[in-house]
Amino acid sequence: MSDNQWMDLAEEAGQLREALAGRAPIEQAKGILISVHRIDPDAAFSMLTKMSSVHNIKVRVLAAALVDVAGAPAQTPSSPVHEIATGMLHRPPDPAPTP
Repeated sequence: MSDNQWMDLAEEAGQLREALAGRAPIEQAKGILISVHRIDPDAAFSMLTKMSSVHNIKVRVLAAALVDVAGAPAQTPSSPVHEIATGMLHRPPDPAPTP
């Protein structure tokens, strides 16, 4: 293998590690939303992605803030992202579209 191929593989491995690390908070945040709002996993993910898009925040960043807020609200830092996450816990999800 050439040096360029090794560098490409190392970069790809780093990207995969980052993607896997971002999955855990997203899955945890979905579980929190499912529990709090009694919605299905697809609706929870839609809620995360919609709020992420509306506020221009990466889904994994918003998910991590939601996990922080749900886990220890008194110890959560005050930041705009954490305030949005807190709002997600207290505001009902948008109703599902009817076919």
